[in-house]
Amino acid sequence: MLIVNLGNNIIWACYWIRQDEFISFLCSFLSGIFSTSYIIWYSFFASNKNVSKFLLYLFSQIFVQTAVTYFFLSEILTLQVVGIIIIFLTTMQYVAPAQNLIKAFKEKNDKLIPIVSTICGCLCSGGWFLFGLIIGDLNCIIPNGLGLVSSIITGLLWVYIRGAKKGQDEKDEELGDNLNEEEK
Repeated sequence: MLIVNLGNNIIWACYWIRQDEFISFLCSFLSGIFSTSYIIWYSFFASNKNVSKFLLYLFSQIFVQTAVTYFFLSEILTLQVVGIIIIFLTTMQYVAPAQNLIKAFKEKNDKLIPIVSTICGCLCSGGWFLFGLIIGDLNCIIPNGLGLVSSIITGLLWVYIRGAKKGQDEKDEELGDNLNEEEK
């Protein structure tokens, strides 16, 4: 998830630079800095605090990020192709919290739905969807619209499962009380 988020931020930043949208670039760039920081932190613990292994991870990360940035900033790919790539990546990023929806519904297990990620995804995709509508950018509208719909569906399912679970808990409690009264 961290790697997809970082890649998404890098490609969006490159896209916005090529579109001459400075504020949008700045948002993606700052998000990329946060993602980079999280991956560095994760790499430190993944390397079991082995300094040489950590440095290898760090230099690999810097190399890949730099290469991806130069690739997407260059004119090798047209903006339409970059747009298709970011539509795919952004959609995958926002739909990820919904990966267990069917299992969560079948098992009536709200713990399978990461509600914090879902709420953050809803706010983020909703904001970018609105921005895309304002500037008329389909590459921004499509994935963020899909992400918003996915987050809303995921959130509603979470609420439904929580309500069904709470209702079942109350029935179980009432049944337990009735059994206790019969035993007396």
